[in-house]
Amino acid sequence: MLSHSHAEVLRSAGRLYSDLTQILRLCVSGRFKPDTAGVDLLRVMARAGDAPDFSSLQARVKETQTEVRRVFTALMEER
Repeated sequence: MLSHSHAEVLRSAGRLYSDLTQILRLCVSGRFKPDTAGVDLLRVMARAGDAPDFSSLQARVKETQTEVRRVFTALMEER
């Protein structure tokens, strides 16, 4: 019942969030703090998020959050 574009945004976001969450579950026992995380963990996370580096991954996550919010708002307005 979603448009193709909305479904693709949500599918891509779900995959990104799931991939990053699984890495954090395996590698971090407490709260994730990028400033104190090792370079190897940041590199693995960037790779999992298909980003060249961690700062690019952070930008991608923020952009993804904005897109998901846009889809949510559009769906709620249709109701």
